[in-house]
Parts: sequence; C-alpha cells; structure tokens
Amino acid sequence: MFVPKRAYNAIMTVNEQYDREVLENWVWNFTAEKDTELNFQVGGLEIYNLHAWQNNGGGPTMFFVFRPMSVHRGNLIDKNKDGTVDEQERKESRLDLTLAEFKMNPYSGIAPRLDENKPKVFLNGEELKVVSAAPFPEYVGAEGANDFYQTGYVIQALRGKSRVGPGYHIVRVVIEDALDYEGKMLTEKGEAFYFWRQEGNIYSVRKYGY
Repeated sequence: MFVPKRAYNAIMTVNEQYDREVLENWVWNFTAEKDTELNFQVGGLEIYNLHAWQNNGGGPTMFFVFRPMSVHRGNLIDKNKDGTVDEQERKESRLDLTLAEFKMNPYSGIAPRLDENKPKVFLNGEELKVVSAAPFPEYVGAEGANDFYQTGYVIQALRGKSRVGPGYHIVRVVIEDALDYEGKMLTEKGEAFYFWRQEGNIYSVRKYGY
C-alpha cells in the first residue's frame, strides 16, 4: 500500500477468519519514510500494545511489553454461543481481574500462558536470547470502586551489543501457546512488529561515538 510519509500509531492486518480462527497482526509505531517490506502472518494470538526499549543501566538487555489475547480462549468464554459475552460469562472466565484476583492467579480469561521458552524476539531480523518473561497486571478500566486488569507481559532479552545505535529499528515478537479447545489440543501462534526509534545522546556520543 502507499501511504503519506509520516509516523503511524498502528497498522492492523486481518483476514476473513477474524474473530473465529485468527486475530490481528499489528505494526506499532510504523514510520513511513522509505520503501519497507513486511511479511504479515495472522494466527490465533494477538500481540496488542507492543512497545520496546533498551535497558538504560544494568545488563545489556532490551525490554518488550505487550498484552496478548487468544481467539480460542475468547471463544470458550461465550459458553452459550450467542455471540455476546454476558456478565456471568465475564466473571466465570476471569476476563477482567481485580488486583487481588490477579495476585492469586495472573491469567485473565483470554491470556495465553507464556514463559521464557515461548516468546521469540527479533531485532532487525536477528533473534535475541530471551532471558525472562513475566506477566503483569495491565489496567483496562474501572467499574464502580473497582479497577480491573488483564494479563500483560514483560519480556527481557539480550540485545547482543553494548548499545543499539540511534535511528529506526524493526522489532518483531512471535508467541505461541497450547490449549485444550473443546477436547482438542491446539497450538495458537501470533506476532507483531514495532518500529523503535533510538535517540542518540551526549553520553552515547562520548562513550560509543554516536
């Protein structure tokens, strides 16, 4: 597609199986400044609100944060198959959690179960070694006196360099998760991109030459 030269918050891709077998593939913070080729793949998992940054101290790592969602786990919430999720189904599925509920069990109803062996992270096409993957409560809204959360993840991976230089870099995150879906074992997959811009600063110029 042809788009005006500027930064876009997101580009989303789906196909005709959306909301039944697949969810979206997102490209976050897309910067249209030159010809760019991206190979979109959609699957049963969605990576929403992807963001990335490099550790500004400590080990030579990068962090990646996002909220993943599963289409088949979502389909299981609608137990009567009427196409809507009523209040009872929301509660039974733990779709939205209070902070106390999250601390007891950090997985909301549509969240896949990820650990450091499942997420894959690529920086400019090079796979990085994932060293940790942890769920966190992502705030999604309030009702009455209660705040509600769903399951987000923070992924930490070795960046492979002392620092990543200034300019635009393409991040790609790939996840997968197995679940029992109506008596059958399924493995869902999903991925997303993030266009990350690293700014130069006085410290990096003095120490690293950029």
